Amino acid sequence: MQSVILYTLHKAGSTFINGLLDQISRRLQIEHHTENDDRYFRQITGVSWKAYIESISNVACFGPVRALTQTPVFPDNLGEHSILLHLRDPRDILTSMFFSKAFSHRVQEGRFDITPAQRLKMQESGVDNFVIENSQKLVLKYDMLYRELKGRPNVTIVHYEDMVLNFPAWLDQVLGAFESIKVPAGKKRNIWLPQSMRRLKLKNALLKINQNAFDVDREDVLSHKRKVTPGDHRDKLAPETIEALNAIFADYIPADDAESASLPVLQRAV
Repeated sequence: MQSVILYTLHKAGSTFINGLLDQISRRLQIEHHTENDDRYFRQITGVSWKAYIESISNVACFGPVRALTQTPVFPDNLGEHSILLHLRDPRDILTSMFFSKAFSHRVQEGRFDITPAQRLKMQESGVDNFVIENSQKLVLKYDMLYRELKGRPNVTIVHYEDMVLNFPAWLDQVLGAFESIKVPAGKKRNIWLPQSMRRLKLKNALLKINQNAFDVDREDVLSHKRKVTPGDHRDKLAPETIEALNAIFADYIPADDAESASLPVLQRAV
């Protein structure tokens, strides 16, 4: 059996994914190792994701591993794991990052430190300045993920846009990464069920639990789940800012579809 590692970026729905991976892991009866769990946070941050993953011998689930966090992040035996790479339109990531840092992200000592004065300065500077100033760092994250993971036979690429717009299909891809891990019967009456039926029951249970995960009544800059629909950068950024981002992320946003509302184009780009 293979352990599963999910790599992604900040502001790509990683908080939701963390909860989903926890749901999957509990039902598969494997450990879920994540920075979001205080039991593992200090261990992971005390070394690196690479060293931490290499120290675990049991079949497990790791992640979300956010790019350029607790580096290095790739274990030497990367090819022996089942890998998920979860991506989002970089323009939407930067837009979401601004509203998170400037308004909604909860201050956590040692995890997210920001003063009211820093937040006010960010708000006054505006979203357009923020996304340009932070674009080069995000490009480095995309470069690293593509360089290490693109084209590997054990890597499945999934997208935020599909997660929001077609969650059942996205979930199928995610659960496919856990294919080598048997689904326990759970209840005595299910002990004779074939794996195909157990996997279907698992999927249906996850769909039911998360059926309202992406519902947002109205946009609220003070809410962590401010706005989940793809393409938010179009409503928030000036046309010249979008044009600049299209050039910066040219390798990851095909020019012929740079203004698509969702990004199945990223699947062609990889």
